[in-house]
Amino acid sequence: MLYTIQDILKEAVKRKASDIHLRVGKPVIFRIEGKLVRWEDFPVLHENDLKRFFDVITTRDQKVIFGKNKVLDFAISLENLARFRINAFYQRGTM
Repeated sequence: MLYTIQDILKEAVKRKASDIHLRVGKPVIFRIEGKLVRWEDFPVLHENDLKRFFDVITTRDQKVIFGKNKVLDFAISLENLARFRINAFYQRGTM
């Protein structure tokens, strides 16, 4: 199954997660009641997954800023379900 960023955000709301950690080489990790919890059914993320997620939730202007600065703070809303603050950055050459 090809997961979408919306799937991840909905799962975070369902689990009452305060944070979502997306890293290349790791599955999705949620912070729930202060503890980091892996989404065991989720496959390991690849850089193209993160780029695909990022492309869906950012505007053209945000992509330009991110390309220039290698960091971007922004927010999105999901179907009147929740609002998410997002910090995207490059670390060790990957998103």
